[in-house]
Amino acid sequence: MKVYKEELEIFNSIKKSDYPRLDTAQLSKIKDIIKSIREESSKYKHMLLQATPFIVYFILLILVLTMVNNIIILSLLHGALGYFFVVYALHEGAGHGLFKRNNLLNNLAFNSSRLFFADPNYYKKIHTKHHRYLGSEQDLAFTHFILLRRFLKSITPGAGVLFKNDFCVHTDSKLSLSLIKSILIGSCFFGLEFYILKDKMSSLSICISLLLISPWIGMTLDRLREIAEHHNMAEDRVHGSRELGLRGMMFFIVGGPAGQPFHFSHHLAPDLNWYQQIKLHNKLKTILTEDQKYTYGFKKKQTFNFYKKIILSLRDRRQYV
Repeated sequence: MKVYKEELEIFNSIKKSDYPRLDTAQLSKIKDIIKSIREESSKYKHMLLQATPFIVYFILLILVLTMVNNIIILSLLHGALGYFFVVYALHEGAGHGLFKRNNLLNNLAFNSSRLFFADPNYYKKIHTKHHRYLGSEQDLAFTHFILLRRFLKSITPGAGVLFKNDFCVHTDSKLSLSLIKSILIGSCFFGLEFYILKDKMSSLSICISLLLISPWIGMTLDRLREIAEHHNMAEDRVHGSRELGLRGMMFFIVGGPAGQPFHFSHHLAPDLNWYQQIKLHNKLKTILTEDQKYTYGFKKKQTFNFYKKIILSLRDRRQYV
């Protein structure tokens, strides 16, 4: 993903320092809670719960391929499920080492996103810098301020397929051995999907559905998620993110329960996996003040207020909401 100096300069000129920050006592309580969550899961329960999203998404994807005949419905469902799968595979499998205690499962999880042409090696490099330098020039997934024209270009049909999209952390624009590997594995998986669908629709319909519309749906959901997680937030690792939750359409935008619905919680404890993040989220609601809950996304009624504020601030770069 390309970091633009213009966007950094705009963010630095409009950022504010009056976020309701967590005090020392709150941080101490949260530290203890995170420690207890880490220690309470058994090895096998931990591995089973981490493997479950992969199994569920893959089974649902096969059901969609075998049961759906309409190109529009196929594109929508395939796009959403592919996005769910890739978000989990990249973030947990590549970004945070999903199965650290088992080399075989860890390697499978790390490389699983290649089924959908993503590059886990590139993502891991970007994501590591994102956590370490959140909100700064060194944050290679910087989304604290994205210009409206770049955001709109990133969600235009065909972005990243028909034309270049540099608001993207899944694959680099430069060819590498890792990207070639993803292209080969992704092509083989597409061949399998094509074989399953070949008797139900034309070759052109399959290609348009799986190689154009479906990736665009996933790309759009991912851009909506990333820009809402950090846009106009503070520039530090504790206060630089917001929860989006699983409410309504947010369920799809965040990539489901195993995606990134609780991003504020995730940046507080990056090593906690998806079900542990849910536990931390619920614990945080008992610690944060009402003002903090509103600012960091814990209030139920603010689901689409994020996007209203984001659109206003993107439309007028001088306005900070």
